[in-house]
Amino acid sequence: GGAGAEKQLLSPADEKARKTAKTSRKAYRAIGQSLGEALPLALGALEGALQTGGTDVTTALESLSEVAENQPRLFRPVLPQVLEGMASLALSAQLLATQRIAAIEVLVTLAETQPKMCLKVGGFAARMVSTLLSMMLTLGEDCSAWEEVEPSDGMNEDDDGSEEDQEAAYAAEALDRVVTAIEGTGVTEVLLPQLEALANGAAWQHRHAALTAVGMVCETCAPSLLPHLGALTSLVASGAAAPEPRVRHAAIFALSLLSDEFEQIASEQHASTIPLLLRGIGDASRRVQAAAALGVGNVSHQMERETLEPYAPELFSALHSLLAASPPPYVAFASVSALCQLFDTLGRSAAPAYATFMPMFRSGFEAAVGAKAHKLAGVLLSAIGSLAAAVGEDTFRADAEATVAPLVELLLRQRPMLSESSLLEPLHASLAKMASPMGAPFGRYFAVVLPTLLEAAAVEPEVQTDVVEEQLPEGEDDESVDTHYVSNRGCGFLRVRVNSAQMEEKLMGVSALHEYAEALGAGFTPFAPACVEAASSLLGYRFHPRVRLSSAYVLGDAVKALVAAASAAEHGASVASAASLVGALLKPLGEAVHTEKELEPLDGLLTVLLDVLRLQRLEGCALLSPPQLNGLVGLLKHGLHLDAKRGAARAESAAEEDAGEGAPPDEEELEQEWEILLTLVHAMRELLRQHGAAIVPTLEAQLLPAVGAWLGGDDNHVAAGLYCLADLVDFGGADAAKKYSQLALPHINAAIGLEEGRERRLAAAASALGAVGQHGGKLSS
Repeated sequence: GGAGAEKQLLSPADEKARKTAKTSRKAYRAIGQSLGEALPLALGALEGALQTGGTDVTTALESLSEVAENQPRLFRPVLPQVLEGMASLALSAQLLATQRIAAIEVLVTLAETQPKMCLKVGGFAARMVSTLLSMMLTLGEDCSAWEEVEPSDGMNEDDDGSEEDQEAAYAAEALDRVVTAIEGTGVTEVLLPQLEALANGAAWQHRHAALTAVGMVCETCAPSLLPHLGALTSLVASGAAAPEPRVRHAAIFALSLLSDEFEQIASEQHASTIPLLLRGIGDASRRVQAAAALGVGNVSHQMERETLEPYAPELFSALHSLLAASPPPYVAFASVSALCQLFDTLGRSAAPAYATFMPMFRSGFEAAVGAKAHKLAGVLLSAIGSLAAAVGEDTFRADAEATVAPLVELLLRQRPMLSESSLLEPLHASLAKMASPMGAPFGRYFAVVLPTLLEAAAVEPEVQTDVVEEQLPEGEDDESVDTHYVSNRGCGFLRVRVNSAQMEEKLMGVSALHEYAEALGAGFTPFAPACVEAASSLLGYRFHPRVRLSSAYVLGDAVKALVAAASAAEHGASVASAASLVGALLKPLGEAVHTEKELEPLDGLLTVLLDVLRLQRLEGCALLSPPQLNGLVGLLKHGLHLDAKRGAARAESAAEEDAGEGAPPDEEELEQEWEILLTLVHAMRELLRQHGAAIVPTLEAQLLPAVGAWLGGDDNHVAAGLYCLADLVDFGGADAAKKYSQLALPHINAAIGLEEGRERRLAAAASALGAVGQHGGKLSS
C-alpha cells in the first residue's frame, strides 16, 4: 500500500532498489511488446491518411512520436526508411505546417531517446541538419508581428507571435535538441558548408537561418567549431549590419551564445565585439535593443575586470539612455540584467555609476511593483543588491539606510503580495547582498526579518501519497502540486504530491537563512542559536533535497560565524564556543550523511565537514578532539562507500544497456558525483596538511583502499585518485612520498598522450607529476 511504498521512498538506496528497477524494466518490455504490435498499424494508418489527403495525418504522426518516446528500439529494423520518409514529409509543401512539424518530431524524439541507434544509420546527422535548416527558412516577409510582440526574453527566437513563423521557430529548437542528443557527432562537417551557402543566399531568411543555427549548435559543437571561430564571428559582424532587424537580432543572438563558449570573443575580440553590441543597444528595433543588452551581460561575464574597465563608461551611458527612454518592460529587463553583470565583473570600478543608477533602480522598482511588472521588479531588486555589493561599504554605507529601510518595511507589510508575485526570494537575495557592505547596522534589520524566515522554514507543506498504475504525462497533473513518481516494487508507482506554493515558501526560508548567514559573517553570531535549531531539524526533511542542502549550509555558516567572531573578539564568541557547536553538530550531520540518498545534499553535508577542517588550519583553532576527528574520518569513509556502490550500480546498468535493457548514465548525475569526489579529495588533503605523516596510517586503513579502486575506474575517478596521490607525496612525509610516487608514476605515464576531451585526468596527472618531481627525487626522472 501507500505507506509501505512511502517507506521505500524514504529508505537509503540499496540492492533492493536495483532489483526493483530491473522488475520495472521487465514491465516496460511487456508494454513494449504491445507497442510493437501498434507500430505497423500506425505506419499503415499514416500511409492511408496520406493517400486520401485526410485530416488523420497529424494523429498518425503523433502516434508514431508516442511509440518513439516509449519504445524507440521498435524502429530499429525500419529506421532508414523512417528517416527518409519523415524527412521528406517535413519538407512537403502539400502538408500543413503542423503536420510537417509532427513528421520531423518523430525523428527528433528518436534522436533523444536512442541517439546511438540513430547514428548507426548512415547520414542521419546530415539529413536532420539539412531538413531542419530548410524548415528554418519558412519565416514570412512581414515582420510586424515579430516587432510588436514583447517577449519575456529578447534573445528568444521562439517568442515570435506569428503562426506562420511557428515552423521556423520549432525547427531552430529541434536543431538544438538533436545536436545535443547526438553530442554533436558528425554535425560540424555537414553544417559548415550549408552555413556558407545560406550566408550567401539572396533572401534574408537564409542569413537569419545561418546565424540562428550557429547559436543553437555552438554549445555542443564548440570543440569542432573552434578552428572556424574567425569565420563565424565574420558572419555575425555581417549580420549585425544587415538592413533587416530580424537578421541583426539573429546575429546578436549568435554572438551572445558564442561568447558563452569561446573566451576568445571576450579576451581577444572585445575591440570589435563591444562596439557591435553598443550599436545594437542604439538600434531602432526594440527586439534588437533587448538582445544587444543581454549580449552585453553574456560578454561581460566572460571578461576580466581590467579588460572591461575601458568600455564601462560608454556601456553605462548607453544602458542608462535606454532605461531613461521608458522602454517596454522586456527591454528594461534586458538592460538591467546587463547592468547586474557589469557590476559583478567591475566590482569597485562600478563606483562612478552608483549615483546615476541606484536612485533610478529604487524608483524603478516602486514603479514596477505598482504596474505589476513583477519580472522587471525582480531584476531591479537584483541590480540594487549587485550594485551595493560591487561598490562596497565606502560608497554604499552613507546611502544604505535609504535603500535598505524601505525594502524591509515592504517585506514586513506586503509579504503575501511579494510571495504571490514571486518577489519574496529576490528581495531577500538583494537584502543579503547589502548586508556585508552595510556592516553592523544591518543587524537590526535582520533581527526583524529573521522571524519571518524561521516561520517560512517551519512550514509543513501538504503531502499526499498514493499508488498508481502509470505516470501521468508531463503537464497533465495539477499545476498547484509538485508530483514525483517512484517505482513501487514492480506494482505500479508511488505518487508523491506536494503543495508547490507551500514548498516554495519553505525552500525560500531555508535558502535565505543561508544567504544572510554567509553575508553577515561574524555578525551572524547572535542569530546562530535559533538558526542552528531550525536547520538541524531539517537535515532529514524528506520531501525536498534543497531543503536539506541549505540546512546543512546554514550549520556550516554558524560555525564560520563563531570562529570569525572569536577571531575578532566580537559578540562574546570564543574558540571554545565554536568547538562546542561543532561537537553538537557532528551527531546530526553524521546521521544525515548515513541516510542521505541524493547527491547534492550529500555533497553539502561533506562540504560542511570539509569547512570545519579548513577552519582549523586557516584560523589556527582546534575545533575537533581526537575522537571527533576519528568520527569525521569515518564519515568520509562512508562517503567513499556510497561512491563505490554507485559505481557498481552504474556498471550493472551499463551491462544492461548493452543488452538493450538499461538506461544510459545521466550526465548531470556524473557531474554531481565529480563534485563529491573533489570534496572527499579536499578533505583528505586537509587531514594531510594538518597532521602530515602521523595521519597516513589512519588514511591507509580507512580511506586509501577506496582511492586505490579509483585508479582502475573512469576518468573522473582516476583524476581524483591522482590528486590524492599527489597530496600524499606533498604532505605525507618522506616515506609516503617515496611509496606513493612509485604508485603514481604508471598512472601519470598512462595519461600522457590522451586525446582531447579528457582534461580532468590530464590536469590531475600534471599535478601528480609536479608533486613527484618535487618530492620523489630520482623516481621522476
